[in-house]
Amino acid sequence: MVSYTGRISQRVRDVEMSGIRKFFQSASPDAINLGIGQPDFPTPEHIKEAGIAAIRNNHTGYTFNYGLPELREAICRKLARENGVSHTPGEVIVTAGA
Repeated sequence: MVSYTGRISQRVRDVEMSGIRKFFQSASPDAINLGIGQPDFPTPEHIKEAGIAAIRNNHTGYTFNYGLPELREAICRKLARENGVSHTPGEVIVTAGA
């Protein structure tokens, strides 16, 4: 294992920040970055209960490539209500990846 001594080489300091890093740093302070894999807060109870209900109702398979219609509809409602943006579920995709 290599120990960190607190010294950073000039070469490392001269590396330009990537576009994705700039994008993440421009996010609002209350944004939740799901890209890190492990949140720093416990899972809220209503999310735990929804997960348990999904398992009990056999909703454990892969979803549509565009995402569940109900989720896409909910996203459209959220965008209209909180962001003043109007979209249809046909314009929204919820999928894994980047």
